[in-house]
Amino acid sequence: MKKLNMTFLLTALLSIVGTRALAHDIAVSNADGVTIYYVWTNDRTELAVSYRWGSYDSYSNEYYGAVNIPDSVTYEGKNYPVTSIGGCAFRDCSGLTSVTIPGSVTSIGLSAFYNCSGLTSVTIPNSVTSIVDWAFYGCSGLTSVTCYATTPPSLGSNGFNDYSIPLNIPKGSVIKYKAANEWRNFVIIREISEEQDVYLSVRQVNGMVRMKVDAEKPYFNLQIKADEGWMIHSVTLNENDVTAEVSEDGNYTTPVISSDAVLNIVFEKGGSGIAVQSESPLRVLAYGNTIQVSGVETGEQIVVYSVDGKLVERVKAEHGTATIVLPENQTYIVKGRQKTVKVRL
Repeated sequence: MKKLNMTFLLTALLSIVGTRALAHDIAVSNADGVTIYYVWTNDRTELAVSYRWGSYDSYSNEYYGAVNIPDSVTYEGKNYPVTSIGGCAFRDCSGLTSVTIPGSVTSIGLSAFYNCSGLTSVTIPNSVTSIVDWAFYGCSGLTSVTCYATTPPSLGSNGFNDYSIPLNIPKGSVIKYKAANEWRNFVIIREISEEQDVYLSVRQVNGMVRMKVDAEKPYFNLQIKADEGWMIHSVTLNENDVTAEVSEDGNYTTPVISSDAVLNIVFEKGGSGIAVQSESPLRVLAYGNTIQVSGVETGEQIVVYSVDGKLVERVKAEHGTATIVLPENQTYIVKGRQKTVKVRL
């Protein structure tokens, strides 16, 4: 009889553990194909972003790269709003470079982004009214915080760990933020001018496109395509290499853009679309009026031509690199010993 009771208790215990093993109720892929995990809230009428398993650290870097949280999710034929980001939802995801928080979210939970050291900026929509303790603590890569709420959301202790970075807020809200708990710790609090538009400039071989950033959706979903006989060599955003974030079919989602930004796309000979890079370590980055070549041998000649084949510049690499300053708004062909690339300045 005792054995039977022990078996019953063990079965019951395993059943309880099993029901608690998952920290999420549903998993749904967003428009970019990234799987986001959710739990039900408010009697199963709303959703909160969560993590995958029984603990936030069950999987290393559960979320990484650029993650765009949708404002609603369709599940079993019904649409449910995403109204919160749960506690520890993105905790310790050091590979997370950007996250788009939709205007449906009203609260950000305890340690939601704790130790997300890879985040380049944070933009908080005006729908958010509550940010719990330690929400963005340990986000050492942050260079600015933008909050569109005219009335400061409640901010728990240690919401951020570095208050020396700029805090951007709506015009006319400075006094409120300087009087609000935690928010007043920011050394630099500056207004976002309503007339000040923000743009993303995209440079590639066929020219430059300047796109206005939407304050309600401050990021872009782009598809990068190469001409026949070429493939993507590198993609840089404000001189930061983001090539690894471009999918195999050429899709790229920018992080949240809170100030003017430039996206430079460089192509190389060898195919069309995304392809495996050739064995040559030569790397070309373009920014402003400068072409920077790296990964070459000292003394190797780097030759630059115009698109019609005219010689523009010839330099020798020193210490494995070469920097070439050229007129902007033109397309150039850059040739090394083993690789040819096409770039727009």
